[in-house]
Amino acid sequence: MAEYNTIQNYNNYGKLAINRNVFKTIAIEAVERVQGATISKSKKRLFSIDTPIDVTFHRNGEVEVKVDISVEKNANPTKVSVAIQQEISNALQEYTESVPFAITINITSII
Repeated sequence: MAEYNTIQNYNNYGKLAINRNVFKTIAIEAVERVQGATISKSKKRLFSIDTPIDVTFHRNGEVEVKVDISVEKNANPTKVSVAIQQEISNALQEYTESVPFAITINITSII
């Protein structure tokens, strides 16, 4: 699995490689800006590949970001999910400009 998404700009000045952790950090910061939700906690297991944020690079250049969140009882889950998608979308457009992406929000618990 690739750890970097490579962007070739149109001016042919070179390529830019963006690490998977950059996309995770962008998603974490976006969720922190939305009231009523937090990043879900990872399940405690001896060996676990379950993480609350999963970033997948597809061959067509698309970046898929999946985020597991916990929503507060008094918050509207639909509004919170849409707000998080919008925050992540805005941040990705701001930082990466030309990278196509898909964002999926999974509500894993109510706190």
